[in-house]
Amino acid sequence: MKIEVRAWHEINQEMIYPSRQLSNAQIISGFDDENIMLKSSYTDKKGKPIYDGDIITRDVNAPWDSEVPIWIRQVITFGDPYPDTFCLKSVLGDDNTGYLHDIGDANYVADCIIIGNIYQNKNALK
Repeated sequence: MKIEVRAWHEINQEMIYPSRQLSNAQIISGFDDENIMLKSSYTDKKGKPIYDGDIITRDVNAPWDSEVPIWIRQVITFGDPYPDTFCLKSVLGDDNTGYLHDIGDANYVADCIIIGNIYQNKNALK
């Protein structure tokens, strides 16, 4: 499995992705751990790759109440709280379960949409 990352450049206020000029190894060695985000093997509803630190929204309707959509926002986390695991963390406590989901369980991200990330879209966390 190929490991891919991105990093938040604090000074330039921009997201850095691997390229022909910059490898994953260079990103990992050149940034602080807290600014490096690991790419998961999952994509959102639109096919966009999901990274640690992404903010997603998803419909959590129960099958018996599909007439009224309930959209929640969650942050993708890696290793928090479960080591070596991508999880969903509720942003505003609006996840009625109050639970951190392993995104590999029950296909939690199949219908999600990435609406930003924790660095460039802090307003989505409020």
